[in-house]
Parts: sequence; C-alpha cells; structure tokens
Amino acid sequence: MERYIQLHTDRFEKIYLASDGQETIDIIFQHKPEMMILDIQMPVKSGIEVMKEAVMAGIMPLTIILSGYEEFSYIQQAIKYGGRDYMLKPCRSSEMLKPSFRV
Repeated sequence: MERYIQLHTDRFEKIYLASDGQETIDIIFQHKPEMMILDIQMPVKSGIEVMKEAVMAGIMPLTIILSGYEEFSYIQQAIKYGGRDYMLKPCRSSEMLKPSFRV
C-alpha cells in the first residue's frame, strides 16, 4: 500500500510506517501527519486506543480504519473518535486514493 500511494500521488510528502500502536502514537506526536490508515488490531495498542490518545492530545489526523473485523462495535468506536471511514480487508490500495479520502 505504501508503494502504491508513493507511485500514484504526490499529495503526501512523507509516509511513516509503524509496526505497532505505540509506535503509531509516537509518530503522531512527533510528526503530526495529515492522514493515517490504522488497523483495529495492532500489537501493544489497538487502532481505537491510538485514535483515543490522538484525540485527547488534540492531534487527530484524518483517519481511515482498514480492518478484517466488521463488528459494529468497532465501527461505532472508530466513528466516536473521528474516523472518516472504515474499510474491510482485503482492500485495494487504489481505494485509499479515492477523492473522498483526500485531505
């Protein structure tokens, strides 16, 4: 997905990758990205926990949840913390660049 975004848009100057929820929080606090794509289930902290911490810190990037879980409670929580969309895996990388997701 990172490679696809790099090849098909020049909208984002930098793409940061995180291997777990805590690393994601660290990137948000340090770099204040415009947009983030999160999974619900990540090691250390979940995507919902990441969103909650970002909201509490007042640094909430436009957020798209990309998850294999379609449980309504996850969707509700993502919306509660400002998620812009909730997409189910598998998902084509091209879906990330649709006009409705542009910052």
